[in-house]
Amino acid sequence: MDDQRTKRHRLRIARPVRDLKRSVRFYEDILDLVHLGGFEDHEGYSGQMVGATGADWHIEFTRHFSGKPAPSPTPEDLLVLYYARDKMPTMVERLKRLNIKVVKHENPYWEEVGATVIIDPDGYLVVLCPERQE
Repeated sequence: MDDQRTKRHRLRIARPVRDLKRSVRFYEDILDLVHLGGFEDHEGYSGQMVGATGADWHIEFTRHFSGKPAPSPTPEDLLVLYYARDKMPTMVERLKRLNIKVVKHENPYWEEVGATVIIDPDGYLVVLCPERQE
């Protein structure tokens, strides 16, 4: 049965940012993602991608030479990254060491599951969530 719903999907999350290099450094150095590539001046846009090597997803940061569109995060524009439970203490310690502010999200679910919420350089919320144990 060749059902379209059973085929593997790929995912790209694209977000405008103010400073491409700063965003890439944040996601690489703090969140352990890998720089996957980028492009320069495509119709006025430049971009950089980060993600996990070999994964079917990545995050694309874009910047137009005009500065528009600008980042416009809301409290529900969450990027949730799942980490192995045993890696979470190391991640939280890294946040403390680098003076990355941890914030409390208005949705109590994230605290209940032991997630840590931080703000990236453009004001987007990033949730570091321990993987569920089955």
